[in-house]
Amino acid sequence: MPGEHGQGCGCREESETAGGKDLLSCIDKDRIYALNELNVGSCKNIFRVYSDRLSDNFVCESQHDDPELMLFVPFSSPCSISSITIIGGDYGTSPSKVKIYINNENIDFSTVDELEPTQSLDLIEDFCGVIEHNLKANKFQNVNYIVLHFPTAINSDQTKIYYIQLKGKATKYQRKAVSAVYESKPNISDHKNTLESQNLFGIK
Repeated sequence: MPGEHGQGCGCREESETAGGKDLLSCIDKDRIYALNELNVGSCKNIFRVYSDRLSDNFVCESQHDDPELMLFVPFSSPCSISSITIIGGDYGTSPSKVKIYINNENIDFSTVDELEPTQSLDLIEDFCGVIEHNLKANKFQNVNYIVLHFPTAINSDQTKIYYIQLKGKATKYQRKAVSAVYESKPNISDHKNTLESQNLFGIK
């Protein structure tokens, strides 16, 4: 794990951070992908349970001599996102900034600078994964898709990310079958036949 974790650090025993529910179960991990990652598919594993956040078995790295990374993260159901936590690499390889875009899959390095991010955050090194960066609640409602753009590292020509946590609230829509009893529309001809039968047999 990057950074110093000396005796008494206590970060491994940290409880779940406050500010909403971990949205890991709502993320469609199979469909996560990244642009400019060194090892294709490595971005999927940086989204994992909080208790395993300090593992150094998983890392998403940008290409050497190019710190820019872009992650595409779909959700299986709409979510409201309240915060993001990021563990980056040591020796200046942690990302220095993240630009966040929601519900827009048509983004790449050639178009991202033309778009206004939903929110931009300046980042600092967080080797323990205990810093929650709060997001603007009114801008992160009904999120189906999120793009995380990391343009630069703190002091390196390569960006490394070991862990990302998104927190908030899931809004799972469930379709329920509606049962109703419909009354048949009266048929005038049926009533006419009934009246004729009554007259025929002298029924009043």
